[in-house]
Amino acid sequence: MRILSSLLSLLLGLVALGAGIGQLTVWAPEDSVVAESASLEEAPLTVVTDGVVDPAAGREDLTVDAEGEYSLALAREGDVEAWIGDAAHNRITGLEEGGEDEAPQMVGEHVDGESTVPDPSGSDLWAAEEQAEGPLQYRWSVPDDSGDWALLIFRDGEQAAPTDVEVSVAQEHDQTIPVVLIVVGAVLILLALALFYRALARDRRRRGEDREARREDAAESAGAAGAAGRGEETAAGEGLHDEQQELETDPEAEPETHSETHHETEETAVPVAEEQTEDQTEDQAGDSPGEDSEEDADGHGRRTWWTRRPAVGTLAAVAVALAPAVPGADGVLAASSAEPSGSSSASAESAESGEEEPAASEGEYSVLLHSQLERILGEISEAAAAGDEAGDPEQLMTRFGGNAYDMRKLTYRNQEIDDSEPAPEPIGTEILAAAVTSSSEFPRQAVAITTSEDSETNQVLALEQHTARSNYKVRQAVTMMPGAEFPAIGVEEGGVSPIGPDEDAAAFSPEHSLIHTAVYLNNEEYYFGNYVADNAYIEDLHAYEEEVAENAEDVEVDYTRPLVSDLTALRLPDGSAIAVGSFDSTMQLRPEEGAEVNFDSPVAADIAGTSSTDADADVISREGMILHIPADEEQDMSVLGVDTIVSDVTIHD
Repeated sequence: MRILSSLLSLLLGLVALGAGIGQLTVWAPEDSVVAESASLEEAPLTVVTDGVVDPAAGREDLTVDAEGEYSLALAREGDVEAWIGDAAHNRITGLEEGGEDEAPQMVGEHVDGESTVPDPSGSDLWAAEEQAEGPLQYRWSVPDDSGDWALLIFRDGEQAAPTDVEVSVAQEHDQTIPVVLIVVGAVLILLALALFYRALARDRRRRGEDREARREDAAESAGAAGAAGRGEETAAGEGLHDEQQELETDPEAEPETHSETHHETEETAVPVAEEQTEDQTEDQAGDSPGEDSEEDADGHGRRTWWTRRPAVGTLAAVAVALAPAVPGADGVLAASSAEPSGSSSASAESAESGEEEPAASEGEYSVLLHSQLERILGEISEAAAAGDEAGDPEQLMTRFGGNAYDMRKLTYRNQEIDDSEPAPEPIGTEILAAAVTSSSEFPRQAVAITTSEDSETNQVLALEQHTARSNYKVRQAVTMMPGAEFPAIGVEEGGVSPIGPDEDAAAFSPEHSLIHTAVYLNNEEYYFGNYVADNAYIEDLHAYEEEVAENAEDVEVDYTRPLVSDLTALRLPDGSAIAVGSFDSTMQLRPEEGAEVNFDSPVAADIAGTSSTDADADVISREGMILHIPADEEQDMSVLGVDTIVSDVTIHD
């Protein structure tokens, strides 16, 4: 009966164990479901915000299900919105939980507006851009945590942008029932083994009792035969005495009765277990598993049934190992609770506490990443190289504007007049320092100190992005003065903001500083020179002006530097400011009666149409200047760079 119970328990245990494991493997529900975007109207742009992804929940990948070619651009959400403007677009902003048997769905909306836009490809606003064709699995990875990020999907600005976006959402399932089945199955299997070994022990005990009974019967038979022999002793005393004597004289001789008794004893004298009652067997089953054997009363060793219990323990360990970890138990789910790859400990803590990390506010980060500025400078350098090689200002228009464009265009013209004129300096791409505005408003400015392997001097570049849909252009490019100092500012350092021309953001307003520095360049005796640090350019300029005055005794020479209206300025984190401006530096030549003005420069003579004149003449040069204005008047103002080139000659007949 116990064997039957053991088999039944084993069968039920295997069924329960198999059912539990099957529910966790073969029949387990899906670990994730796919959330799809709702059907949206056609638009040239599709925006996916970071509400769709959640690295802490394992939602880092999204799939764009599209046909044909399209592009994806990653940028700060504010920059994406600025570029879109009034254009029609679709926005996918997050997930909406489904019903009991429904999968989550993307939250999307259509925004009406312009049906076509310029091609967004190549915008300086994009931190990263990628071209794709057909379905694409996109890993959401943002450069930093400076504000919210968004993904812009588009084709060419005229065709409809893809809108089918999917993301896998992890599903939590109750594993209580399969875990219980596995545990119950393991217990039933252990019970079956216990019943089986108990049945075997009882069977061995019964066989031992039977052997003991047979031995007692044999002993009783031998005793009865001995008693009968002793009854005949008197009648056969003499014969027995003779036989005894014969045995003493011949030791090898044995009576027939002794031989039979010996052989009978040989057959029945087998070591058997002591008689044990069923209760004693059960008591012994509770002894320590380490007791493999014990001795009986006559010292013979005997093996008990529980010596096989290590095998039972092994099977139990295997059965329990098949059971999955129970959520909430100590020491389990260590692997599944590991932090997702790429998520920070801070974000993990925020997720656990339910608190969101505060987003960086405007002013805490620059509007350009270091990689963005490097890419912009690379394209500016390529445009400059193409224009310089061809001597064609049209090649510059994509990346040059303002005074930087004017001066390079004048350089090309002057080189055509006189090939001995110096070529413009190449644009360096290695960034030594940079100040980039933190304001999201347009226009946006940046000042960068760059160097190039092809140039022995550093350059100061002033950049401006006029609108969201336009790219940065160089507005000013001047050679940096030897010994000039610029604050050590990183590209992504925040706290840089644009300031107005007459705003007293530092020791002096930008306009006041530029105008009065220009007067000081015209006249070294001017008081404002007390606020300007000496440098080689200013010293050489004043020496040249003095030499001209001495050599032109019969010509009156005066200088003016009216400010051209393209002034821009930035306030730096330390309270100082950068001012960028251009001048039309004019040397006024007024000859006396009978005197002449001689144009020694081939360029000036060609522009004037003559090498000399007795009329009044003005030689006009375009100048670019960049100043560093200190935070207070106790520090000197620094002229970071000045470049000049002859632009025109006017003769007053």
